[in-house]
Amino acid sequence: MVVQRDEFEDHNGWEIDIPRVSCNQYLDLYNSMLHHKPDNLEDICRNLLIELEIAIVNRAEVYKWYESLPPTDARVAFNPRHLAFLQMLEKLESAINHYLHTGNTQLIRR
Repeated sequence: MVVQRDEFEDHNGWEIDIPRVSCNQYLDLYNSMLHHKPDNLEDICRNLLIELEIAIVNRAEVYKWYESLPPTDARVAFNPRHLAFLQMLEKLESAINHYLHTGNTQLIRR
């Protein structure tokens, strides 16, 4: 996995360096778990779902906040990234739920 760093300005005008992982890498990570299936994959997926649910709720709140900004605010330009990240988390959640309900470990299609 590759962690990238982006510089952003916070609400006080300070520059902050934020590490981020590319959205597609989450699918690669999920797919790698299925290629090298551990004995306790169901437990891992159930625990991952707990974290994903929290991440989805939090990312949805971030997206909603950015949506409420005035259109002239420069930060609005970053909102498509928040939406893409939210959609990727939801896609991963759906795939894990599918696996837990069916036992089918079909890989996520991009």
